[in-house]
Amino acid sequence: MTGCASPPSAPTPASSPSLSSSLGKAVVRAVHGDVAYATNGLFMPLKVNMQLPAGTTIKSSPDSDAYLQVNGLTSSIKVTENSEVELTKMDVHGTGPSADTETVLTVKYGTILYSVRKLSANSRYEVHTPNGLAAVRGTDFQVTVTALATGKVLASYTCVTGQLLVSADVDGQNVTKVLATGQSWVPGEGDVNGGQFLFGSPFDLPPKVFPPPPAVVPPVVLQQPFNGGAAPNPAVDVGQNPYKRVPPAPIPPPPITGPVPTVPVPNPITPDSPSPSHH
Repeated sequence: MTGCASPPSAPTPASSPSLSSSLGKAVVRAVHGDVAYATNGLFMPLKVNMQLPAGTTIKSSPDSDAYLQVNGLTSSIKVTENSEVELTKMDVHGTGPSADTETVLTVKYGTILYSVRKLSANSRYEVHTPNGLAAVRGTDFQVTVTALATGKVLASYTCVTGQLLVSADVDGQNVTKVLATGQSWVPGEGDVNGGQFLFGSPFDLPPKVFPPPPAVVPPVVLQQPFNGGAAPNPAVDVGQNPYKRVPPAPIPPPPITGPVPTVPVPNPITPDSPSPSHH
């Protein structure tokens, strides 16, 4: 899936289908959580195997997502949580796998993932955001639209595989970038970044910083859980017999903190002292 599209252009109004043209549709393949759709402004729960016409808006809630096939087999998209996307245009010109297609999707907010098959030379596949658009002929990519508290809206484009042509309004000027595998761009927030290792020498990358070595771990010491007495056995080194019984260390008496008490001693018996009489 390589090759980028011709310079992007604004979507043209849908015309009445001719004998060789038909209106495409999107088919819902999977739904997880709370995802809704609307074709006339009224949102209803999105269900598997639904066929959605152009003009349908899909909106997902937190912890919810949905997978769709868009405009036949042209592409597959994943609507991630907290996202809203419109299936703006889906036209098919001709029949069979070589038919030309026109597909335009509009991301209102959130993140949408795309996998677009290799298109014919006269086909067009575009993803519009509030300040730009991405055009492809066959690639996997991601578009994220974020509204900041300042009122500014940022759109980021990431090419997963192949090439992605992005055109955006930056400070009143139209700027076009070609993103290769692994590269991304946020218009108005700097140049293309990421993926340089795919095209340059690995030695061009900044040197890797290794973390310091771990601290030395003290040796493991075994301790007998019980030695047959009333106290646990003292620590035994690993190299000794783990079943060796060691007498517990004697418990020293508590220190004397107050004055030492005096014990009265009776008078000693002398030879001149009269012996007690026995009755």
